[in-house]
Amino acid sequence: MVFRGETRRHNNNTTNRKTSNSSFPVPVSSLCFDRTGEPNGTRGLEIDFEGFDFCSDTMSKQSKEEHQRHMRILQRLLKKPENALCADCPSRSPRWASINLGVFICITCSGIHRGLGVHISKVRSTNLDTWFPEQVDFMTKMGNKKANAYWEAQCGPDFKKPGEQDRRNLEDYIRAKYTRSKYADPEAVAPTYE
Repeated sequence: MVFRGETRRHNNNTTNRKTSNSSFPVPVSSLCFDRTGEPNGTRGLEIDFEGFDFCSDTMSKQSKEEHQRHMRILQRLLKKPENALCADCPSRSPRWASINLGVFICITCSGIHRGLGVHISKVRSTNLDTWFPEQVDFMTKMGNKKANAYWEAQCGPDFKKPGEQDRRNLEDYIRAKYTRSKYADPEAVAPTYE
């Protein structure tokens, strides 16, 4: 394997490797191997970075355009009145989503959703993560109002969701809502995307 790029030795036992327009530290092994796999002990570790996909530097123009289009769609969805509040608490301006449940959530609820496990909720940032077209389509079809029509069907009009400051009750509520379907419509099928 041959590394193509600029190499500089630093005192902290790392080498700065440069590919395209980015550089990053790569630890230098004290015992190095040559192309045959035999230890040689004299050269730095050689790595062939050709074929690696470094997100921002080698993302194709089509992928960048698609990513930007997805971000614009998600931002439009977040501006809809039904998505202005977190699906699980009264927090304003959610910036996270459960891509398989179809709900927009705040950062506090996103942490609780991550704790549920990916078999229950798959969490993505609406402005930091990469989204697949199918995920964006599902979020477009669902949203907080439609999803909560199922997940909160038995809550009643006077039901008050716990606030993000009440973490223990909020977590209990979210677990009851999604893992036990406590408030769900018993006659309907759960609206989820796998």
